[in-house]
Amino acid sequence: RGNEVAEIRDWVTFIQPRFGDDMLRYVGMGEILTFGCHDMEGVRPFEVSDQAKSELLEISDLLARHNWPIHMHAIFDSTISAVLDTWEEIDRRHGMSGRRWSLGHAEPISRSSLERAKALDLGIAILNAGDEYFKVQKYDSALTYFAESGRLFDQLQFTAGMAYARGNQGMVYAETRNYDLAQQYINEAVAILAELEDSYAISEYLTYMANSFWEQGDTELGLEYAHRSYGMDHDLYDWSMLTDRKPVSWPDGKRIAVWINVAL
Repeated sequence: RGNEVAEIRDWVTFIQPRFGDDMLRYVGMGEILTFGCHDMEGVRPFEVSDQAKSELLEISDLLARHNWPIHMHAIFDSTISAVLDTWEEIDRRHGMSGRRWSLGHAEPISRSSLERAKALDLGIAILNAGDEYFKVQKYDSALTYFAESGRLFDQLQFTAGMAYARGNQGMVYAETRNYDLAQQYINEAVAILAELEDSYAISEYLTYMANSFWEQGDTELGLEYAHRSYGMDHDLYDWSMLTDRKPVSWPDGKRIAVWINVAL
């Protein structure tokens, strides 16, 4: 601790990105590049000093010149902003597009920081907090996170995210027996997902609604949603006997040990 710049300089001297084999391979640097920028669990006051930003800039410049991907731990939006200040300088020096640099644990990221991260072509790895609350039946908290993610996705016009946020909100409303809103959000999600041809997500949401109505005794609506879900009547797949189909071949004549055949 306190000697990160020298350690990383030595590291890139002897190790190249992607060095290793299929059992163990170096794919990037992180999560802690310098402890001066490490805000831990994000529960105690923390401030990135000018010295820490200077160290991060030196390390980031070194890794950019050696084409190393970076995954950077940053929870507080103030920490995220400090990292973005540094990486915007890297963008001016070397360009950031395609570097596969990312921020981790950035749940509290502000809209302004999100826009800056998008401009730098950064990835953002966050916990699906809404889903975690949903699993433990804390539906108010789950709905808060799903709704906020939906607003962010709408702002960025990220179509898949917009669909998932709506579908997840629909599941919360179904669990809390607000079926009118549940149907509204699920149907909006399915309409978007149909344009994206995301059959799996469509089936998940429609099957969830079918089960919800079935459990409350509304078999008519339950069957309606079940029939809308992809399955036996999936019009994307023409039915045929297995014996009439062409043999399956894999690239370069490779063999496969297990073949899972799903009947539609």
